[in-house]
Amino acid sequence: MLKSKYNSLAQQGFTLIELLVVVLIIGILATTAVTQYKKSVNKSRFAYLQTVGSAFVRSQEEYFLNNGAWNTTNFKLFSLLPEGTLNASKTKLTMDDVTCQFNGSGNFEILCCYPGRNDLPCWVYSYYTTNGGSVWNRHGVFCRSCNTAHAKFCKSVGATYYTASGDCDWYKITML
Repeated sequence: MLKSKYNSLAQQGFTLIELLVVVLIIGILATTAVTQYKKSVNKSRFAYLQTVGSAFVRSQEEYFLNNGAWNTTNFKLFSLLPEGTLNASKTKLTMDDVTCQFNGSGNFEILCCYPGRNDLPCWVYSYYTTNGGSVWNRHGVFCRSCNTAHAKFCKSVGATYYTASGDCDWYKITML
């Protein structure tokens, strides 16, 4: 009688191996979920930049049609300016945690990045680019990739390779 009572008590719990397998499965699922969550957050941040970029592209085209020249220095001149804070010289616009500024290297470009976020590439809104007096036909919106992770991300949002410039590759974005 004592032996059968002992056997029934032993059958009531889980073995250490069973518990370890359950913990392992939960760990694998949690790791996968966190990775997918980070990818989704980054894609939504990038989608926000696409919305901002669309406003810049439309504003720049409207400005060119009205004035016969590109706006290269002042965000305040755009009619479809996204909500944000302008610096004193009106060349830098900060919206939430995104910073956009005119590229001061003689190229008519607006560069938008998440400062301090090395896991996300920058967007460049290029509407007229010069290089030593010659004009590049690089009108559009680009995902600027300066490392392998950026390139992978640019491709994941549907951008196609366009050209290389300096240490970075440029991927063209199709805007709606």
